[in-house]
Amino acid sequence: MKYVYNKKVNVTADHANTQAELSITGAFTYQQEMVTEFLATLKKDNVALKNDYNCAWVFTKCHADFVQYPEWNDNLIMESSFVSIKSGKLVIKTELRSASTDNLKGRFYLEMCVINRDTRRIVRLSSINFPSDAEWKEESTVFNTPVDEYDSVIKRPVLYSDLDMTRHVNNVAYFRFISDSLGLEFFDKYHILTLDIHYKSEIRPGSEIEVYKKMGESRADFKISKDNEEAALVIITY
Repeated sequence: MKYVYNKKVNVTADHANTQAELSITGAFTYQQEMVTEFLATLKKDNVALKNDYNCAWVFTKCHADFVQYPEWNDNLIMESSFVSIKSGKLVIKTELRSASTDNLKGRFYLEMCVINRDTRRIVRLSSINFPSDAEWKEESTVFNTPVDEYDSVIKRPVLYSDLDMTRHVNNVAYFRFISDSLGLEFFDKYHILTLDIHYKSEIRPGSEIEVYKKMGESRADFKISKDNEEAALVIITY
């Protein structure tokens, strides 16, 4: 298959949770690193886009299926590949498998687009000379839409440690917000089975973050806001 990237990773202590399993933030950190390295093989990562086009990739949606949580010190094989391109947005699939058994541990579908770093407006992929001969093999996953009526659980300013080179809150930070709002008692009882996130707008330095939560029997809905403006919607099933 053309345009595929894979590598081996080891579940390290800093990516393990209180159950000695790969944490949600750890899983999304690995996914983000895979996508970044994959795009770097095409010279289309954020460093190249900044230098060549004054642009940056931003994530717009992500769906994750957690089949079996890897444990601390497990060896994994990760593979990223193109799935589809639609309305100027790229979808990349990343799978986590056991290095010893090849059993599927988890799967991510990430939708992303390119923006101008100054105007923050979406830029066409053709304008950054993105490969036109990529193999778009599968349909994009369907992203759910959360409901309304939430309870406020976290409110705090954007911290320097939340930011990345694009000068907005890093995508992985959103999963820290979700994990913190769920808390130890939740993770002692449950595993997250699926997660959907729709990034609605960037969170920039100087903003106030507020996380809202609505718990159900096997599903939880979240809204992440910045200065009273919706920034992201999240659904998990557990």
